[in-house]
Amino acid sequence: MASGIFIVCCAIVIGVFGLSIIAAGEGSPKTSVIEVGTFYVDPNIYREAHSVKTPDGRETNLYENTFYLVVANLSDDGKTLRKVQVEYRGYEAPFAAEIKDSSANTVDIKHGNGAFFVIGRIVSSKILGMFKGSVTIEDKRIKAFEQRDAADALSFNIGSPENKDRFALGSPPSSPTGWILIAVISAEDKKSRVVKLNIDARDKTNPVTFAKGEMVKEKS
Repeated sequence: MASGIFIVCCAIVIGVFGLSIIAAGEGSPKTSVIEVGTFYVDPNIYREAHSVKTPDGRETNLYENTFYLVVANLSDDGKTLRKVQVEYRGYEAPFAAEIKDSSANTVDIKHGNGAFFVIGRIVSSKILGMFKGSVTIEDKRIKAFEQRDAADALSFNIGSPENKDRFALGSPPSSPTGWILIAVISAEDKKSRVVKLNIDARDKTNPVTFAKGEMVKEKS
């Protein structure tokens, strides 16, 4: 397994799982159940924010907000999932997501553990995640980000700086629905799972969510 891969204990995932069930049931006469299978997908998109600096160390008014899909191993057999990968499809040739704090795009996940797969980022004047320090961005890109922020015309960059931001999603083609990004989760000798993400850079609170009906199913 590549060094530097970010692994999260399942106790955290299960804790979020329980809270999500409670929250989903509030104000509703039905009981909502989070879908669980070989791949457990956290119903909360994890987010981190870094303040942006220029190459010469100057502070800007921008923040790089990065979003992650959290995938855990809750397989029935209790075995390690080998070569887990998240592949994004929908707007260009499919590509594998990078894993948090790593250039790798596959990881072995022990039963009860999970991994963070990069979805993409928004660079804006707002903090949208847990503050985690600073990053350096080249001057010409900072200028473009500042112009888009001032014009309230933000875009969501799919991928990460390491894989050169594969493509960007700006204003969705139709309102109020955002862009739909398909995530295919797979591992060796396992049936894959598909989830759909809704991306809308105009949403200044939750620009990345699961598409309607993706994560919750109703019990009669």
